Amino acid sequence: MLTGDVGLRSIRAVIEITPHATASVAGIPLLARSVLTLWCAGITRFTLIDGSTNPSVVHAAALREIARVAPAARLTWISPDDPDPNALTGVRVLAVPTSGIFHIGLVTRLIASPATENQFVAFPGIQDAGLWVLSADAYGVHARGNQVAATHGVLIEGEYFPAGTDAEIDVAERALFRWCTKETDGVVSRNLNRPISNWVSRRLSHGTVRPAQLTAMTGLSALAMFTALIGGTEQYVAIGCVLYHVTSVVDGLDGEIARAKYMSTPRGATLDTAVDMATNLLFMLGISIGSHQVYDPIYGWVGGYVAFTASIAMMVMALTLHFGPGGGSFDVLELTIRRRLRGSPRLSRIFGFINAFFKRDLFAFVFAIMGATGFAESIPWLLAFGATAWLIAILANVPTLLNSRREEVLPPHLLGTDGSGTADYAGS
Repeated sequence: MLTGDVGLRSIRAVIEITPHATASVAGIPLLARSVLTLWCAGITRFTLIDGSTNPSVVHAAALREIARVAPAARLTWISPDDPDPNALTGVRVLAVPTSGIFHIGLVTRLIASPATENQFVAFPGIQDAGLWVLSADAYGVHARGNQVAATHGVLIEGEYFPAGTDAEIDVAERALFRWCTKETDGVVSRNLNRPISNWVSRRLSHGTVRPAQLTAMTGLSALAMFTALIGGTEQYVAIGCVLYHVTSVVDGLDGEIARAKYMSTPRGATLDTAVDMATNLLFMLGISIGSHQVYDPIYGWVGGYVAFTASIAMMVMALTLHFGPGGGSFDVLELTIRRRLRGSPRLSRIFGFINAFFKRDLFAFVFAIMGATGFAESIPWLLAFGATAWLIAILANVPTLLNSRREEVLPPHLLGTDGSGTADYAGS
C-alpha cells in the first residue's frame, strides 16, 4: 500500500484552516475532506494551522469524521503566530488550504512531481488563501509566494473546486458525485442512470442514511420487479421490465454515498455485488415465468437454462474472486480482459463494443423498452445467449484471475478497502 512507500513517509501535509473549514460538502466538513483525501493518497502526517483558541471544539465534527475513517492519522495543531521550528525538519511539505475539494488524482500527481528547492508543493489557490509555511532552509522564517511551488502543469480542469459560498458548495457537490462514477460504467449509466442517482445521492448525503440501507432498498426494488413479472398478464410483465431498469438506477445510490462519505468496505462491496447478482437472477426467473404464463410454456425451459447457466457463472466467479484477487466486484472480469487485450488495439476496440451490450445498464434499459412496447417475449432468448457468453468468458479468464494481484484487476474504487491504512474509502 502507499503508506509503505519510503517517499510518502517523509511527506507532511500542512493544512491551513480557512474561514470555510467547517462548511460541509455532502455532509463532510471541508477540513475532514482535505485530511481524508490526502490520507487516501497515502499521507499519514498532518500539521494543521489554526488561529482559534480551542480548535478541537470548533472542528469537532471534522475530527469525528477523521477518527472514523483514519484513526491512525497523526494530527498536529500549530498557531500561525507561533510555528514549531522543528515541525518541517527533513520532510517534504504538501500545502493545502481548506477552501475547497480536490480529486485524489491531483494529490498523487503532486506527490510524484519532483521536489522543489525548498521542498514545498502547493495546491491551486494556495497563495490566494494566504497560507504561511516555514522555509525549509531557514526555520522560524515565514515563506510564501516564490518559495512555494504551485501546481502549474499538474492541475487538470475539474479536479479542484472552491467551496466558500453556497453556490460554490453546490457546484463542488455535483463535481464530487461525478467523481463517484466508476470507470466500468456503461454508456446508459454515464448518460442517464448516474445523473439521476447523483441527484438523489446528493440530497441523501446530508442526512444519516448509510450505504447498507440503500443496498436494502435496491433489494426491495428487485422484489417488486419480480412480483410484477410473475403477475400473469402482459401489463405486469411490462411493469416488471421497467422496474428492472429502475432497480439498475437505484443500485447506484449505495456506492455513490459510500464513496462520497468514505464508507466503502470490502463487506459492503461484496453485499452490493450479491444484491446485483440476485437482482439479475430474479429478473431472469421472473421474465421466464411471466413469459411462460403469458406467451408459451417453452419459456419455462428457457428460463431454467438461463437460471442454471447464470448460477454456475456466478458461483465460478465468486470462487475465483475468493481464491484469487478478492474484492467482491465482478467488474474484475472486464478489467482483466481489457488488460489481456492491451497489446492489440483492434481487439480491444472490438471487445469494448461487444462488452457494452453485456452491461446491465444497457440491457436493463433495452429490456424496459422491449417490455413497454410489447416485445418482452424475446427477452428470455436474449438472456439465454448472454448467460452462455458470460459463462464462457469467465471460464476463459479464470486462470488469469487466479494469478492476478489486487492492484492489477480491482476497480479503483475498491483498491485499498482492506483496512490496510490507505483505504480508498473506509468505514462501515
